[in-house]
Amino acid sequence: EHFEAELSERSLRGVLDRSVARGQIKRLLVNIPPATSKSMLCCVLWPVWIWAAMDPRQRHLFSSYSEEFTKRDLRKSQELIHTEWFQARWPGVQIAPLPDTQMEYHNTAGGERHGASTGSGVTGKHVHGIVEDDPLKQQIGEAMVRSFRADAGG
Repeated sequence: EHFEAELSERSLRGVLDRSVARGQIKRLLVNIPPATSKSMLCCVLWPVWIWAAMDPRQRHLFSSYSEEFTKRDLRKSQELIHTEWFQARWPGVQIAPLPDTQMEYHNTAGGERHGASTGSGVTGKHVHGIVEDDPLKQQIGEAMVRSFRADAGG
């Protein structure tokens, strides 16, 4: 089934919360312009919301073309969970002491958050869902460089 719609930030949150999280949508491509909070919504806020409001035992894998961005989003989601604001509302969501690496952390209910970069090995993680953020950005950039070089005669 193919679903296509223009989504505002608010409606994207609704689709993620009501449809993707409940398994009604198995594959969702979010194609919105840069700097419109896609990474923040999909890779930082949404997984924390899943743990807080739905099921803290969920295990997810988050990947980006850049390991740096994967680590950034993983760190931001941890920081959110540690805030007083979050803990006052969802005290049952706590970060487990181990493992706590730049690419993985767990919560005390058994939920897991794994990070990877595009093309890295991720077998054996047994996750409930995978979120791939800008998977083609690196390939598109490399193709553009090759094109520019060819145009320049190099």
